[in-house]
Amino acid sequence: MEPRDVAKLCYQAAFGAEHLLQDVENAKRYFYKEFESLDPQTDTDEPLVEPIGSGVCRINLGAWKKRSLPPEQLFELFVKSAGKIKKDESQFLSYLEQAERFVKNNLIANISFTVEDWHNFINEYKKGGIRPVHHSKTYREQEKPAYRVVDDSIFKLSGITDI
Repeated sequence: MEPRDVAKLCYQAAFGAEHLLQDVENAKRYFYKEFESLDPQTDTDEPLVEPIGSGVCRINLGAWKKRSLPPEQLFELFVKSAGKIKKDESQFLSYLEQAERFVKNNLIANISFTVEDWHNFINEYKKGGIRPVHHSKTYREQEKPAYRVVDDSIFKLSGITDI
């Protein structure tokens, strides 16, 4: 993980992923294209659900597909969640502060940066205002992230268990 990957996680926990749904039809096409491209036998050993904070979780597409769950259900959970997740700027800033403490105390697994790198990134990030960021190239290449951000309570109502 690089600083931008940690900041992205903080952003998702505080704001969800509504920014991806400004054009629902385009988001749907992208979702199905991404979903179909995954080979669940080789593309994932990830858990189905990863809690990320504030009642928000990431649902891993490869794990969903590996369990033969219907993609339309996951997209529906994603869309329903976008309107439910509270947008909380103060929570986001609090998460960034917590992340800094975690970095200082080496409490985040798989990071490849220093506290100074974190400060440099955050200072530049804040100059542009609070906004979503993409994963770093390194993270995308090594982790191949494929997930959707969903409200925990909406996921629990779906009746799907983390099997």
